[in-house]
Amino acid sequence: SCFYTAALNTHTDAMLFKNAGRLLVMCKKWQMASSCFNHALKRDNKDVNAAYDKAYCQSQGGHTKRAINTLEPIYLAEKSLEAGIRLSGCYADYSKPFKAFQIAKETLFKFWGRLCPHMKALKKNGFHRFGTGAAEEESDEVPLTSLQARHREEGIKGLWRDFDALNMVVGHCVKDGKYKVGIKYTDLCRYVHHTVHNSERKRKGEPLLSLAEEPFLLPLELSVRHGLCKFAVGSTGEGMMRIARLYQTPREEAGKFASIFE
Repeated sequence: SCFYTAALNTHTDAMLFKNAGRLLVMCKKWQMASSCFNHALKRDNKDVNAAYDKAYCQSQGGHTKRAINTLEPIYLAEKSLEAGIRLSGCYADYSKPFKAFQIAKETLFKFWGRLCPHMKALKKNGFHRFGTGAAEEESDEVPLTSLQARHREEGIKGLWRDFDALNMVVGHCVKDGKYKVGIKYTDLCRYVHHTVHNSERKRKGEPLLSLAEEPFLLPLELSVRHGLCKFAVGSTGEGMMRIARLYQTPREEAGKFASIFE
């Protein structure tokens, strides 16, 4: 409270408001924390992290619609992975699962497209042909422009973060009974990661790996959802192997994922 009062008495220091907001978050004072981040944004309206913090406080405080209103302009402006994951999560909490799915899917393809700008599977109608052997290839013959190279370099830093968006997409596929589509999204993610890793190996002069040799460990919840998809389409061995991870997990952690089977 003292930090909050000090921040309110300051008319120019955005950082002081942000620090006060973060202390209030630790105390779960969502409304006061949100107010601090709002004051920080008034002093620096380009501070995306302050906007994320404000939206988080609004969501935790039960004002999901306000959080959506905070995040939506950021998402529409840059279509970044972080903005998409946060906005999709808010729409899911706001009981709009299809909207959450659409944003998560759009976010994934935008992110993957920055990593692999020449991958045919990421072009228009490419996803529908993915898996046939005709649409996966990333053309090594076409060099990246300086902008594309920078996008890939930035994207590599967030690699594996796309699992959060993928989890939302596959979760929607499971609830909708579209198991084969859910598998395709996961397979495409694996192919993108493999392509990026091999590109980096090639750049460093290291031996390339085949897709089968490339490690691809999914987070628990996503792995189980992928297992449910595999089981549903008849790949019972792989499906049960992935689902079994849930039963090898401590009860406290496994309990968080009860919604997978709803």
